[in-house]
Amino acid sequence: MIALNTPKHHRMGSAGMPLPNVELKLAEDGELLVKGPSIFAGYWQKPAANAECFDEQGWFKTGDIAQLDADGFLFITDRKKELLKTSGVSWWRRSRLRTSSRTLCWWRRLRWWATSTSSSPR
Repeated sequence: MIALNTPKHHRMGSAGMPLPNVELKLAEDGELLVKGPSIFAGYWQKPAANAECFDEQGWFKTGDIAQLDADGFLFITDRKKELLKTSGVSWWRRSRLRTSSRTLCWWRRLRWWATSTSSSPR
């Protein structure tokens, strides 16, 4: 976690304010770069993979395109690449995730409608 909205400090649509132990920086292309003790330190004995994940100064490349407003709130606006890695080993296109979430939303509505309109046995 790198940012948090709190009851006292929140901004709609933002990821929140950066946590005290995390440094944020935006690359020239708008990619969010982070550094701090709670940030991913790198892959064990994989220098090539680490070179892809970190810049020359040791900032972790999140792959998110972001903005910081005047008050310091973080807004994630896009992804640098179209592919997102899920918690498993699967890679998904962002458009496929959107379609899946729309389908899921439709399915939940249908289930709600079916359960709310069905008559209970007497």
